[in-house]
Amino acid sequence: MSKFDNTKPNVILISDHTDTLFMSKTFGPYKIARELRLVGYQVAVLHHAHIFSLDEIQEILDKLISDKTLFVGINNMFYKSFTNVSEDKKGGKTFGPRENGSILPHGKNKNFEIKSYIQALNPNCKLVLGGPMSYDGYENKDFDYLVLGYADLSIVNLANHLSIGELLVKSFKSIHGPIVINDPTAEGFNFINSRMSYEDYDCILPGETLPLETSRGCIFKCAFCAYPLNGKKKFDYMKNQDLIYEELMENYRRFNTTRYYFLDDTFNDSVEKVKMIYEVSKRLPFKLEYWAYIRLDLLAAHPETLDMIFESGLRAALFGIESLNEETCKAIGKGMKRDRFISTLKYIRDHWGDETMLHGTFIVGLPHETVETATETLELLISEDCPLDSWHVFPFYLELISKRTTEFASRIAKDPESFGYYNIKPIENIEYQYWENDHMNHNIADNLASTYLGRGENRKVDGFNSFQIASLGTDLAHSRNKPRSEFDWHSVELLKEKRAEEYKQRFYNAFDIRK
Repeated sequence: MSKFDNTKPNVILISDHTDTLFMSKTFGPYKIARELRLVGYQVAVLHHAHIFSLDEIQEILDKLISDKTLFVGINNMFYKSFTNVSEDKKGGKTFGPRENGSILPHGKNKNFEIKSYIQALNPNCKLVLGGPMSYDGYENKDFDYLVLGYADLSIVNLANHLSIGELLVKSFKSIHGPIVINDPTAEGFNFINSRMSYEDYDCILPGETLPLETSRGCIFKCAFCAYPLNGKKKFDYMKNQDLIYEELMENYRRFNTTRYYFLDDTFNDSVEKVKMIYEVSKRLPFKLEYWAYIRLDLLAAHPETLDMIFESGLRAALFGIESLNEETCKAIGKGMKRDRFISTLKYIRDHWGDETMLHGTFIVGLPHETVETATETLELLISEDCPLDSWHVFPFYLELISKRTTEFASRIAKDPESFGYYNIKPIENIEYQYWENDHMNHNIADNLASTYLGRGENRKVDGFNSFQIASLGTDLAHSRNKPRSEFDWHSVELLKEKRAEEYKQRFYNAFDIRK
């Protein structure tokens, strides 16, 4: 069994997907841990930070940090805050929104305490922020370094810089204090031949749902999207088939893992990729089950992929539909006609029944969307004729370019006036801006979205949540397509408590921490 050795140059990574019910893995910290380990660094990943008290985290840092620790890295993308917990009518609790710049989900007010604690253990140890919420802004002033974008290469460069004085590339000094490392796409990284592998002390739990990168980037350029790898060619950044097979087999042998979140911005962007995963699934000695982002219009355009994609193990699909208004779809660069949308989903439902979970997302306030056309779509969603099992509706968020993770921003954010938006102004304490167009404004869009979410009693447990629940030690059937309003959420709380204790004990044992 491999052991973490802090007598050698090492890095500590802390991450969390803060939730009162679930314990999902974030992929980024494990991916950069893999790249650091490949070049000889020792890396400890403390995940699920919200299940540990601040005292427990300090005890863990006592054990892990040594004079050879180069930095403590933080990914706070999926943090929620302990400082603002709300409770619904049924007694269910929800953590408050993420506080930008927080070191731990325990609250940004703990930053000084935890940073001082780390510096007392090792005055030379740096504090590094990575992940999608790492941006050059005042909120992130408590960090020594900000690593922007994909960090496969830049994190190794940073470790080498701190360890042996290697020149730090693609970096500059922020006016807010930290040094910013800006390599958003990890240019030159050999992604297609890279493979993920975990160490024993990563404490992967038996049967846990794990994230899996099948490719990177998106072949589309939707007007509202700010993803830095938009517009890639069809076969760019697509993993080698044998490497995917080897990763799936290793995780199955070591952790009995059979379920995955596919981290792919458009899983079915090519027939070839769908066929490749289908072929991999047929080589496996177990039944693969996965959740993925799927373009519904591409399923309709390539019907030969329909059976392959479900037979290969797709058990939950997230369709970014956004709008059923044809003029809006043309303006943003996606979508399909309403009748085709309904018929394609009904085909899937007729052929695969309740084995699959179909979830759609919609955005109110996109160009040319009127209150009337938006309402027509929302009325379909809450009706018995809705072909989706679950759905979510958001208001259109016009991002502040100055808050972006990198210099990349959506086409709408770069030139909102050309898309019909005006009277744009910041909203206090919010990362997005107020806007108006000839049909509605941000407040109207927000009200429409929240109103119909409240009326969506027909929604079922969505696919992502079902995979999260299964990750707690059950199977998909426990929650698959169960009505949200009738599902026993208390049973999930109990599963979470048991799983949290299991992870804690594994972590303490792996690092010889006596409790």
